[in-house]
Amino acid sequence: MAQFLRTFIAVERSLQLAAVIGILLLLGFLGMSSLQGDRTPSMPEVPTQSS
Repeated sequence: MAQFLRTFIAVERSLQLAAVIGILLLLGFLGMSSLQGDRTPSMPEVPTQSS
């Protein structure tokens, strides 16, 4: 029984670690894709008056 619990806890830890890594990769991918899709500048350029 104790061996089963140790194995179960080890499997749970590895699954949690894989889930955290997956979430971090997903957030990084979404951040990179949003940066690439943002072609317009966040601040509109003010036209300068040339004399």
